[in-house]
Amino acid sequence: MPAKPSLSPDDEMKSIPIHLMKPQYPLTILFALLTAVSAQDTSGTASNSTEPTRSLIKFENTEFEISIWGKGDETILALPGNGADTTWYQFIAPRIAAAGYQFVAMNPREIGDSRGSIENLSVKVMASDVASVIKELKAEKVHLIGWAFGNRIARATAASYPDQVETVTLLAAGGLVAPSKEARDANTQVISSKNLSKERQVELYKASIFSPASDVMAILKSVPSKTWPEARAAQTAAMSKADRSDWLSGGDVNMLVVQGLDDKMAVPANGYALKKEFPERVTLADIPNAGHMLLVERPNEIAEKVISFLEANPIASGVKSE
Repeated sequence: MPAKPSLSPDDEMKSIPIHLMKPQYPLTILFALLTAVSAQDTSGTASNSTEPTRSLIKFENTEFEISIWGKGDETILALPGNGADTTWYQFIAPRIAAAGYQFVAMNPREIGDSRGSIENLSVKVMASDVASVIKELKAEKVHLIGWAFGNRIARATAASYPDQVETVTLLAAGGLVAPSKEARDANTQVISSKNLSKERQVELYKASIFSPASDVMAILKSVPSKTWPEARAAQTAAMSKADRSDWLSGGDVNMLVVQGLDDKMAVPANGYALKKEFPERVTLADIPNAGHMLLVERPNEIAEKVISFLEANPIASGVKSE
């Protein structure tokens, strides 16, 4: 029976020096009141999006739901956050597809209409799932994008399947530097407290997952975003058991790190640490007035950064001949 969804989360991990870092259980960010995203202004925050084409890619014991925008020669494959679905990408995907790319977002096992065992799930299994989907997309190579938890799986895929991945883009790339106690406490309070006034909710959201510049109440309005608790728990457990070498480096591919300067969960120090560790491969893009929810706070700016990066790192042969 399909797993029942609950309201949307995301995750970040605790801080350990980069040379000693081992994955920890993520801090799950539950957006208890977040039911949607809507227009704020033409310069940044999410607006109405073009509906994608949806289909299932079926294997012997698994099947994966994908959403597709565009028909470009080069393919992008995007991975959502911890326990989340592809909904989050609808605000950047049409913009990037319009630049000439095929933008594909996939739901992991037991999220949306995707199916597959999540018992004893591992990072390597999730990376293998991504690699299998890439093959079915008939792409020589793809550009991977991962938001929050998804950026770790994108990096793991690039490390394990280098022949299938041209570049990796990381959105809200945490895992090295922990969020502050104040941000964690604000997030916990907005999740667990009942009967908060709208003013107090906004205050707590801005202290944790949103930028102070964002119109939070406008962002809490339109397209429902869901999460699947069983899948989320399995993903969290998988990351806790993973070795740093399974995912951190992203193999040898070029990486774009896009981070909100107001992100209090995947704090900007994470991107700076990656740039210091891999200076030749990492391109860093700081987005002002964006927090952990940068996909819905500043989609236009993110799309522009991604397009510029992809144009500078093209795939020599984007589509296999039939």
